[in-house]
Amino acid sequence: MKEHMKTMALTLKRTIPASPAQVYKEWLDPKSPCNPANGSLRMVYKPKLKGLFYFVARNDGMEIPHYGQFLTLSPGKMIQQTWIGRYTRGIESKVTTTFKKQGKDTLVTVHHSNLPDDSFGRMHDWGWNWYLDNLLKQFTKKRK
Repeated sequence: MKEHMKTMALTLKRTIPASPAQVYKEWLDPKSPCNPANGSLRMVYKPKLKGLFYFVARNDGMEIPHYGQFLTLSPGKMIQQTWIGRYTRGIESKVTTTFKKQGKDTLVTVHHSNLPDDSFGRMHDWGWNWYLDNLLKQFTKKRK
């Protein structure tokens, strides 16, 4: 019997200078640098309810496949998806991204749960921060 792996969750936030609808659309667009599938070597990306995604990213010369399914797509409010890849150690994790209006801006919250509680799982902190920073840069450029 396989020993149960201890898991953890990460929660990251950014305030983006745009409406929730604009930020939601940009986050889901695989042509956008804030979308994890952007620049993939191979990609199947169907952002629809129960739609599947698969993409292969390249990092330090290594090909890293990611895959999952969209569980919830609520325009301008929330995206929820399963997430499996090398750094989840094959565990099906869940990513919930919410978009909450704050004045003229949007608070984006990424909550990634059921990650392995090890250095591989913690690498998602770097990854999601990178995509959130790209999202902020996208809208900061557009506002100027």
